Amino acid sequence: MNNRRYCIYFQTKNHYQLFENMVFKNSSVSFKDVLMINHDVGSDKKQLDKAKEVCAKYGIHWMNEESVSGLTHHELMFEAIDWLEKNNHDFDWIIRVHDDAFPKTEDFWNKLDDILSKHEDTLLEKVGSFGFADSDKNGRFGRGCLEKNIISKHGGWYVNLPKYEEYKSKDYFVVESPLDWAKGYNIKLMKEHIKIDKGYHLNHADDDISHQFMLNGIYNICFPNLTYIHDIGGKRKFTGYSSMSGIGFEEGKKRFAKKWNWPWGAHNGEDKIRKAFSKNCQNKHEYNESVQKKIFGQDIYRGPKTISYYEGEKN
Repeated sequence: MNNRRYCIYFQTKNHYQLFENMVFKNSSVSFKDVLMINHDVGSDKKQLDKAKEVCAKYGIHWMNEESVSGLTHHELMFEAIDWLEKNNHDFDWIIRVHDDAFPKTEDFWNKLDDILSKHEDTLLEKVGSFGFADSDKNGRFGRGCLEKNIISKHGGWYVNLPKYEEYKSKDYFVVESPLDWAKGYNIKLMKEHIKIDKGYHLNHADDDISHQFMLNGIYNICFPNLTYIHDIGGKRKFTGYSSMSGIGFEEGKKRFAKKWNWPWGAHNGEDKIRKAFSKNCQNKHEYNESVQKKIFGQDIYRGPKTISYYEGEKN
């Protein structure tokens, strides 16, 4: 564990029973092999007592003895980064995971270490965030709008990919926005380039961060051979809640469109998005070196693209 270049970061509200009954129980690897930190974000007193019990049992470093509320998910993540640095934890990445998600690939942590080491120079310099696959088949690998056919054929997801075996043959490939239920952030680049927008509640907040990275010429990627399951429905019997997908969706959609002058998300339709991006963004100076501009002319049917492809080298 001492050699890991990342830690696992939870944000939890009234769901501490999920650690024992879902996350640790179903994971393919022991979470005790990584440093775990946790922010409580508004649990009731009964759950706070449960939090102390569970965190102590599983070695989760609980950063706030009293519940924290009123801050966005990513404001809290910056607080977590500050906590790591003040406590002399020298990590390159912080992986924010949902409390209803868990790794399924065998030997997950060591395989992640291997990939991060193999591509260390490129990833630390040019990658803002990474994510994983959500199944061992041709499931979701991320989401996006700008590549050709991703909306009209795949609903805004990197899913059911053409040339699937070619995508799987890569250690990583570039996506617009990684799956956010298990997403690693480059701590150094996060601090340098990301401004947290407090106007998002949940939906599109992570897409906004991915957009900021790309606007600064920094890539987001997926590791297609590492699987992290998001079992939204599975938590129902433990918590009474099955999904948060409706919270803040319309507000987030409107905020992104107003802020960036183009509508993000498959619900806006491919023609509308491509026309808006072409008119309002493509030829603006702030997009000259952006990843968005590099991605816009691509087609997911041409297969996976690595950073070397977009940097003018052979893929």
